[in-house]
Amino acid sequence: MVKLFLRSCFGMVVFLVSLGIATAKPVPVEYFAQLPAIKDAALSPDGKTLATIAEQDGKHVVATFKITANGLSDPHAFDAGDNARYNWVRWANNDKLLINLTLSEDITKFRGNVQSDWLYVAERTLKQVKPLLDAQFVNGGVYLDYANIAGFLDDDPDHIIMVFKSDTRSRKSKLVDTIGVENANLPYSVFKVNLNTRSVDKIRRGSRNMPAWYTDRQGRLRMGLGYDRKGKDGARLIADFKLKNLASNKWETEKDHPLLAGDVYIYGFDANPDMLYIGRYAGRDTRGLYRYNLKTKSVEPAIYHEDGHDIGGIMVSADRKRVVGYYYADDESRYVYFDELAKKRNAQLEKKFPDFDVVTYDETPDGEWAVLQVSAPDYLPEMILYNYKTDKASTLSKLYPKLTDMDLGPVKAVKYTAWDGTKIPAYVTLPPAFFDGAKLENLPFVIFPHGGPASRNYEGFDYRAQFLASRGYGVLQMNFRGSTGYGKAYKDAGRKNWQVMQNDVVDGVKWLIDKGYADKDRICIIGGSYGGYAAVISAINNPEMYACAASFAGVMDIPRLVDGWLASGQHRNTKYAIASGFKNRAEMRAQSPARRTDALKTPLLLAHGERDVVVDFKRHFEVMRRALEKGNAKVTYLTMPLGDHYLSRGEDRLAYHKALDKFLHDNLGASAAAP
Repeated sequence: MVKLFLRSCFGMVVFLVSLGIATAKPVPVEYFAQLPAIKDAALSPDGKTLATIAEQDGKHVVATFKITANGLSDPHAFDAGDNARYNWVRWANNDKLLINLTLSEDITKFRGNVQSDWLYVAERTLKQVKPLLDAQFVNGGVYLDYANIAGFLDDDPDHIIMVFKSDTRSRKSKLVDTIGVENANLPYSVFKVNLNTRSVDKIRRGSRNMPAWYTDRQGRLRMGLGYDRKGKDGARLIADFKLKNLASNKWETEKDHPLLAGDVYIYGFDANPDMLYIGRYAGRDTRGLYRYNLKTKSVEPAIYHEDGHDIGGIMVSADRKRVVGYYYADDESRYVYFDELAKKRNAQLEKKFPDFDVVTYDETPDGEWAVLQVSAPDYLPEMILYNYKTDKASTLSKLYPKLTDMDLGPVKAVKYTAWDGTKIPAYVTLPPAFFDGAKLENLPFVIFPHGGPASRNYEGFDYRAQFLASRGYGVLQMNFRGSTGYGKAYKDAGRKNWQVMQNDVVDGVKWLIDKGYADKDRICIIGGSYGGYAAVISAINNPEMYACAASFAGVMDIPRLVDGWLASGQHRNTKYAIASGFKNRAEMRAQSPARRTDALKTPLLLAHGERDVVVDFKRHFEVMRRALEKGNAKVTYLTMPLGDHYLSRGEDRLAYHKALDKFLHDNLGASAAAP
């Protein structure tokens, strides 16, 4: 299945030299733990320059290259330092590159470590790279720009449209705390920003509840959008928006468009500026794709609406002038094109890369050049520079170049039955030996619930699962109830009762044992973030089931998680995403690993980054460690002083995977299926 579209975050992935390295047995941990060789790639509008977020010496940097008939030349690089995490790159014009990155710094005066997104602007050679905007000082407090881009101007490539809270500015570029009562009630406003002079002109004053603003396909500012939650547990999602009527030149609200005011997702404008693409339930459990007519204030018949799975979203053309199709996921990702040119280009890629997934990360506006990622669940992803006119493809790099000569394990989509008859979708990754017809029987297994919990696993290459498979372990990754993409009832079943999510994980383990696939005495459960919580609480509640458990950045104390969210002002989201899953605070305590350490009998690997601002290090890791000191469980601790929530640093990723490799070997033993 070819996937031809541009990601809304302006791209994503890979590096620039394909390394053919003969692998030893077992495959070194370093080969899996390396950062992706390229995290993102972007082509200049004229197709002459490639920009990437590339791996270099265990960290990511921004790099640019000239594209010539003989390949890439004239390399340049920019490194913002150890406190930077790069998110995406995008060319504003042929000479100006935009870099979105997250910076962290310890601000003792405020609340310790602070992380915030910034937008940098750079010349093609990366010799001059600086923040486009500086920190703002407002009402005695401070506020950082969040690199919130509302749109680009085709007829004015020296400006972009941005959204931030105030036009009171300072030239001091110190990174400071962005959260506080001083600026919490300031409205988001829309500005036209000059990429050369850094001058800022306000276009429209916004609302504090409307952080996102969008231009239409013609580049006109047309919509402000925010979402709020209503109801006792915040289950009703309400759109708060402003839409500009082109005929009257007036801004309209949900009162003028009541069909958009309910639980509706607004995906963006059609090429026809009076049409919006929206996601709506229309009385069904799943969300489908529709078009809304702004003139007649009516919804057209469904473009796509099926039971069992939600619509994913829309795909747009390289020049962002038209919508070309939509995507969704059932057992695997599906991409459907209704634009004739997109269909033709998709067919060309299908022919060029048969039986592979192909994702387009960027294209030149003329549609000649593209940067593609080509992959399959059991095929090492690679980044390719492709020319539609000549049909020539040149490999930039494998995503994990040191794994080039290594066999990967097969991946299978499965469904198992939970205790109440619900079918739970999941993915099983097996060691490479199973490509040769080995019988799946009595294999040591790793259970790997995902984070979120409002997220999901997809069928596709997963370096973490393949790392575990290379050690001879089977891997089960389930989309338990509470996962997204399967309709409202499926998500709410877990969201409203966290114990249901835990039961679905346990039922997956029982399924492996009942089928004879897993050695019941050699099963370990691991995870990160919510998945780390799921691993530890499952080991506490089911000590006879697991030989070991491992958590990275896991939630260890739910009441403290709730208190942290409430302190940051997320009252309705806290009720919806966390509090609704428990009867009361007593049940939160009863299902918090840090409050149940006396019941932990399973060997545990507890790892956490000290700069994690998603799951706070002190509120969770430190609290858990103090509680564990009073118990008798065998615990291995791993802390990363500069580590974040995402293992963004190569040094941290390597340290964690080395610790996990040893931990699993010590507790599961060697596998006969290991290479």
